[in-house]
Amino acid sequence: GNLEVITCSQWSKIAFINSGFPDERVKVIPLGVESSCFYPIESNKRKNLRQKLGFNNDDFILLNVGALTPNKGIDLILKAYCDLKISYPNIKLIIKDSSKLYNINLAEIVKRLMENNRQNLDFNLLSDVVNISENLDIQGMNYLYNIVDAYISPYLAEGFNLPPLEAAACGV
Repeated sequence: GNLEVITCSQWSKIAFINSGFPDERVKVIPLGVESSCFYPIESNKRKNLRQKLGFNNDDFILLNVGALTPNKGIDLILKAYCDLKISYPNIKLIIKDSSKLYNINLAEIVKRLMENNRQNLDFNLLSDVVNISENLDIQGMNYLYNIVDAYISPYLAEGFNLPPLEAAACGV
């Protein structure tokens, strides 16, 4: 009777309403990013970090952070990367996953895509994808966002997607 739901997005609120909760009992409180944790770093530091990870100055680096669950659109990222890599050989991709939490790894996803390759994509082009599975602290995540040129988020369903806000706070 008096139950109120607090959620972080309009998308999530609609799901609660569609599940039978009255509109007036579902409140949205948006999330944000702590600017003392996620912020742009100096260009020299960025350049050094990129070199340390084996990237060249002219590489254009894409990043995705999250679980490798089907709703996150990882298959869309990998297929698009294969398409783009043909025309833009200096494009690079970093996948920061949560495989230790969800026990889903990138190699299994690539294997499935190769088995069901209806678009005849060259999945050998994924050989230079950097996959980071270990947990990173806040500073490590800040550095990761800062070394890339673009954050990609093709999620198919998400209650709230914090990594794009973190990336934006870093200037990406």
